[in-house]
Formats: sequence, structure tokens, C-alpha cells
Amino acid sequence: MGFKKYLLGCCLKHPDENCLEKASRFIILRDDGIGDILIMLPFLYVLKKRYPDKEIVLVVGERNYGLVKHLTDFNVVLKRKRTHIFLLGLFLRKKSDTLFFDFFYRRWTQMLLFYFSLKPVCVMGFKKEDKRNLKSEWLKNFSSPLELDKEVTFFENYRRFLEKMLNTSLSKKEYLSSVSFPIPEPVQLRVESFLKRLGDGKVIFINLEGADVYRKFSIALIQKLIDRLVIFKKVNFILSATPNYLKKIKKSVDHEYENIFFMYDGLEILDVMAMVKQSDLVVSVDTSVIHMASLYNKDTVGIYIQDRHVDKL
Repeated sequence: MGFKKYLLGCCLKHPDENCLEKASRFIILRDDGIGDILIMLPFLYVLKKRYPDKEIVLVVGERNYGLVKHLTDFNVVLKRKRTHIFLLGLFLRKKSDTLFFDFFYRRWTQMLLFYFSLKPVCVMGFKKEDKRNLKSEWLKNFSSPLELDKEVTFFENYRRFLEKMLNTSLSKKEYLSSVSFPIPEPVQLRVESFLKRLGDGKVIFINLEGADVYRKFSIALIQKLIDRLVIFKKVNFILSATPNYLKKIKKSVDHEYENIFFMYDGLEILDVMAMVKQSDLVVSVDTSVIHMASLYNKDTVGIYIQDRHVDKL
């Protein structure tokens, strides 16, 4: 606690309400889940459109680097697991007029170390209730903070944050349509080749697995699902999961169906995103695929569990 208090004291400074215009570079630290990146993509694109001459640095982890490494509108920096956050801040401290966005980095001490070594001109982010005194002190450091509304989605919270930060009106349609997420040509070709195998009719993409065991269809449940889906002859169903679990599913299903298709081997997160874009309906457990569908404004059915202690859907 003593070190955290000392570190916080070194980081605190008087908020600068004009730092948005003064800063020549924005930095966002986001090395958590893929869904967390997807949720804030419209925020990044609107920010880039408003400030085309300012550099936007997106620091991501190994888990989500494959999703954003090809985005040319931003300077994407990979934070490897062994990279110390303090050294990363020193590496990025090229300019003194940097604005740092704090969007709920989960390891708070690590975030303070990064901020301390980066030495930005100011910090902006959401204001969130926190019973810890030190965290409350940190929030006082924010320029133009916005109270987090737990009754709406994070997509909506980011949109409201931009409206306040930029002092402008931004419709939900305009906000979501701002994303210009390019799919690399090799990925697009793989998806198009796969889709040629499908028959005529609608395409429904079904994602069977989430980030933990509580968000995953069991093999037995998948077989029951397939038995129900085969009766819809005029609809093409594409089943997907992580590569390892997908192999296991394919081995357990020894029969071929006219309207049931499994995603191909060696798929990456961008393959899933490209397939979601081409689908008419997306069905998924609670994971990043839900956010992909939201970005593309797809009709979506989300599957959630009520009890995390029950290891099945």
C-alpha cells in the first residue's frame, strides 16, 4: 500500500481542460480481451476522423494483436508478456505532449507505473465508483471525466464519452458506421472460397465457445443442436469455435449434413470476423463474436448463463 500511495503521489497533477487540443499524441493501453478492443473501435475511428493529424497509439497484448496489427490508421504497439510495463512507458515517451486514456486497465499498479514512466500531459477516462481511497484520488487526476452508466452498454458509454469530450452530438448510427475495419485479402479469399460450398439460402453463423468453460457448448449439446438444425433445409448453418475445440467437435460428428458446415482448420480471429460480416444472423455465447456482430450491425442472438458454477449451457 505504501508503494502504491507513493506512486500515486508522483502521478497526480492538476487536470488540464485544454489537453485534448494541446496533445499531439493519444495513447490507449489495452492488453486485455478481444471484446474490449472491439467495443472501443468506433471510439478510435471517430477520434482519428476528428484529429487526423494526431498520432493514436494503441498498446495491445499478444492475445489481441492479431486482430488489430493491420490497422494502418493507428500505431499499434505489441506488449509482450515479458515486457515490463515501466520500460514500455519509457520506450513510448518520445513526446511530452501525450494524452493518456485510462479505460479500466485491470492491473491498477501496472497502469500507474506505465503512466509514471510515460509522463503524459494529462489523463482522460471514465469516472467509476470505487471504495478504495487511492483509486478515488486517481480519478481526481482526470480531465473532463464522464460518469460510467452501468445501465447501458459499453458501446453507448464510449459514444457518450466522445460527445462530452468533443462537445458535439453523435448519433448511434453515425458512431457505429465510423468503423472502417479492413479485412486482409488472404483472409477474405479464404472466406469467399468457403462460402462457395454453401447452398442457396440464408447464412447463420453459430459460435459455440467463449473465453472460459462456463461459456461453451458441450459435445453432447452440439449434437443435439445439429439434430434440430438439419430440418431447416433452406438455411446454411456455420458452426465455429476455437481451433482446438473445433477439431474435437469435428471428430465427434461423423456424419455430413447438407446444411451444416464447420469453419475450416487454421482459422484466426480475423477469419471469424470476416465470416460474421458475411452472415445474415449471428448466434453466439457471451464472447467477442457478439461485439463483432454489433460492429457490423447484424441481427444477433446472444446466449448467456445465469449460474457460472454450472459447467454447461
